[in-house]
Amino acid sequence: MPAITVDTTAGSYGPGYLWWAPLGSAEPTYAITGSVFTDTVAAPWVPLGATLEGNELETGIDTDTATVAEFLDPVKIVPTARTTTISFSLYNTTAQHYKRVMNGGTIATVSGSGTTLLSSYVPVQAGLEVRGMILFESTDNTERAVLYQVLQVGAITERRRKGADYNVFPAQFRAEVYPTNSLSIKRYYAGTNRLGT
Repeated sequence: MPAITVDTTAGSYGPGYLWWAPLGSAEPTYAITGSVFTDTVAAPWVPLGATLEGNELETGIDTDTATVAEFLDPVKIVPTARTTTISFSLYNTTAQHYKRVMNGGTIATVSGSGTTLLSSYVPVQAGLEVRGMILFESTDNTERAVLYQVLQVGAITERRRKGADYNVFPAQFRAEVYPTNSLSIKRYYAGTNRLGT
């Protein structure tokens, strides 16, 4: 077989960027120039800022296997469930971030304003959890993913330690089917290089 050219032009690097929005918010406009997204992701989308180690977007498929006595191999593999989860640890310790990873609750001003502001947070009551939306964009501005309806399902463990080992808010947002479009996630790719062959 003759030598072939091995393509390495479509690798993806870096932690990318994350936004959060209230459930039902409109998606960005997806303007593309020069094979990259050039639109500004604006309100109501809120940038989530720095993370401990970037993020992980995982899709898992559960299956059931049909077998018969005559074959060692399965005669049919049937998908039974799919889960999509985006996980990250938020660097900024703020009341708003805590409210998001706790699926709602109430932030109230106790007193003051500006540098004298005192705020309080009360967790959400069981059954009143608030879903949201997550948007991911790659560092090179060529990939996006929208998770249309998510709920944070992970434990929130705050670590306060000596030195530079800072506190984070760990989060695992799991996607649900959004009733309006029957989607849990949609991915977007800018330019022909990201389309692939």
